[in-house]
Amino acid sequence: MELIEVRVIEGEQIPVEEKVYSSFEPHTEWLYKGKSNKRVELGHNILVASDQWGFFVEQRVIERQAEVLLPIPLADKLLNRFGEDAMEGVSFNKGFYKRENKELLSRV
Repeated sequence: MELIEVRVIEGEQIPVEEKVYSSFEPHTEWLYKGKSNKRVELGHNILVASDQWGFFVEQRVIERQAEVLLPIPLADKLLNRFGEDAMEGVSFNKGFYKRENKELLSRV
């Protein structure tokens, strides 16, 4: 109710990290996926890494974390787990793109 009072009655803007999108699941996030014809998506993003045969080798729910921060730690984790000889390359969708990530991962 406090957020409603601040936004509607006092006319103030609420910072994104303080917004509540569901009274039933207050941890829900507003998702931006760049899809056309998708007005609203609520929930959590997930990170799934699979090998060349489609087996999941890593998965996790991403809560309140930017995707661009995930590729380097994920690649390090997979390299430590499977070794450098086991990885020929990695690929990510555009939500993970950052020039520095591309430069660092091009060495894998």
